[in-house]
Amino acid sequence: MLHFETISGVEALSWCALQYFSSEAKFTLDVVDTGSMEIISEIPLSGRPNNISIGKDGRYVYVGIMQDPGGVDVIDTVALENVRQIDTGSRVHNTYVTPDGLYLITSTFTGEHNLGVYSTETDELVFNLYPPRDDTTLEGVRPVAIETREDGSTSRNGIEINPIQSSTPQDKKRVAKATL
Repeated sequence: MLHFETISGVEALSWCALQYFSSEAKFTLDVVDTGSMEIISEIPLSGRPNNISIGKDGRYVYVGIMQDPGGVDVIDTVALENVRQIDTGSRVHNTYVTPDGLYLITSTFTGEHNLGVYSTETDELVFNLYPPRDDTTLEGVRPVAIETREDGSTSRNGIEINPIQSSTPQDKKRVAKATL
């Protein structure tokens, strides 16, 4: 029987025999063979992880790192190694890969920007949607929907912006959309 302590993210592809679990307790990405239900690898991460996403082709797992200085660890699913880190300028809570596989979307609380869109080909920031208003407000951004065009490419990302500390009830929730 598998036992995990403090798991934040779980991802798998339907055509793959592996599942990926981010372990906040061990600061690892644990890889499980779904046939044997055994952990086959514990890949060290650069800090305390949170949520994870798998690229469209299954080659990379993107792990949001919530421990300062943050960023996204990129795990090669063939080599089962942490091969690089994307510098996001802040801690990362959520990672999403767009359905077309072209973009990695990161969201968090505080930092230079609360939502960043990165090219999965170059790891470069291509879009910064929402900078925080000031250093006293901890605002969380959660992508809630990714809209696609008929050809499968990404057209828009709907997000929810939730201030954690807010002075007015009207400021508790705002919604924004962006065209990629």
